[in-house]
Amino acid sequence: MNINKFNLIMNSLDEDLLLEAKQPLKSTKNRNYLWIAAAACIALLLVPIFGIQQGVTPSELSALGYNISLPETVANPKYQLIKTADSEKAMASFSLHGNRYTYEVVKADQPTSVSASSSSSDSVLNWKSNGLDLYMVQSDSDISLSWYLEESHTQHTLSTSADMVQLLNTAREVLLLTGLDLANAPENAENIQYRVFLYSDLVVAETTFLYNNSQCTYRMAVIQEIPESIVDISELNSSFSSVIPGNVDYCLAKLSFNPDKDGKIIWYDVVPGIAYSLSVDSNATEDFLLQLANELFEPAQGDVY
Repeated sequence: MNINKFNLIMNSLDEDLLLEAKQPLKSTKNRNYLWIAAAACIALLLVPIFGIQQGVTPSELSALGYNISLPETVANPKYQLIKTADSEKAMASFSLHGNRYTYEVVKADQPTSVSASSSSSDSVLNWKSNGLDLYMVQSDSDISLSWYLEESHTQHTLSTSADMVQLLNTAREVLLLTGLDLANAPENAENIQYRVFLYSDLVVAETTFLYNNSQCTYRMAVIQEIPESIVDISELNSSFSSVIPGNVDYCLAKLSFNPDKDGKIIWYDVVPGIAYSLSVDSNATEDFLLQLANELFEPAQGDVY
C-alpha cells in the first residue's frame, strides 16, 4: 500500500472509532465473573422463597400452619420446609421401632384423593375410621397412609418401607397426639392393635384388644349396595347354641354365642352403608355383647362414602 492510499483510508475513519481503538481491551473473563456473582446473589435471595429450608423446628412449622407432632420415642427427627413456585409442604423424617418414616403435610382446602396420583400398578385401599377418610397406597418400594384434617385444612401422608401393620401402628401413635385414634376400643382395653385388609372384596378395618379378660375383635367395612341381610365380616363360624336378634343403637343386629364362651354380634348401618362385627373368645353373653357393641359404635349418619 502506498502512502497516498494509507492517508486516504485514515482520513475516512470516524474519530469515535479511533478513540475507542485507543482504549485498553476489557477482559471478558471479568464480565463472566460479574454475571456469575450476580446469579449467585439472586440465588441467595430466592432460597427463602423457592427451595429447601433445612433445620426448621416444629414450632416454626406450627407458626406457618403445619402441625407436625411426633411421638417422644422417635429417633433422629429432621424437619424441612420445601417450597416451589406453586406449592409448599412441611416434611419430617424420623426412625421408630427400627424403621425409617417420612411424614409430609400440605395445606389443602379439601381432601386430596391419593388414589388419583398413584400408578396403575399400586395397590390402593380407602376406608373411614373415627371420622377420618384414609387412603393407603402400596408400591414395590414403600407404603403410605394419607388422611385429611378438616380443622387445620391440611393433608397428611406417612410413608415407610416397613409393612402395613407397622405403618398403621405408627400412624395411630401420631394421630393420638392430635386427639384422634384409628382404633376403636373401650376404655381400660389393653393390647390394642389396628390393621386393614381385604375380605370378600371389602376393605375391612379391624381393631383387636383385650377387655374383661376376653380377646375382642371389632371390624367395620363399607358396603356399596344395600344387602338383603346383615353381612357377616367376623369370620367367626362356630356352631352357636344361641342366635337371637337385637339392636345396636338404631341398627338391627344379630347375636350368636355359646354362653360364657365365644360369640359375636353383627349389624349394619344402612344410612352410610357400613357393616360391623364384634366377636369375643370368652365371656359371651347377650348383655356383654350388646353393652360392648353399643359402646364401640359411633353413628355415622350424614357422612358420604
